[in-house]
Amino acid sequence: MTPVSDEWAAEARDRLPAIVRRFVERNLPEGALPNVTRVSQRGRMWRAPGAKPMGFTAVAEYGVRRVAFSWRAKFPVAGPIAWLSIVDAYEERGGRMDGRIWGIVPFMRTRGDEVEVGELSRYLSETPWTPHSIIGNPDLEWREAGERVVTVATSVGPGP
Repeated sequence: MTPVSDEWAAEARDRLPAIVRRFVERNLPEGALPNVTRVSQRGRMWRAPGAKPMGFTAVAEYGVRRVAFSWRAKFPVAGPIAWLSIVDAYEERGGRMDGRIWGIVPFMRTRGDEVEVGELSRYLSETPWTPHSIIGNPDLEWREAGERVVTVATSVGPGP
């Protein structure tokens, strides 16, 4: 955790549209900012409409001061005997999605501009889960687009 001065916090909040500023004030305690926000998840996903759902557990980590995240999920496919591990991430080297059986045997590896844009979009769309990132990430550009609408963008990656 890095201490944040009252002056810095006020300046960072002043750059935000009013609706985002109110969200941050309601959901973010005063004080230090972490470098990473961690969210644990448990849920179900469907591979296709009408298919049987697959349960999963995951941990997502979001960069607070830079655009970065990783989502590490485990999908049991045969009880404790077999599972799939998925890593969905955006890092300094770009966006990626990797899949492995038992966490060892690769079965999926995706890269490229389309993946990178998708991963950046995911980071931006999930910022409400990590209000620390809203105020702490200088790479995010917030704009008011209506009375109750805001946009957020970043110039990190292949384009805005």
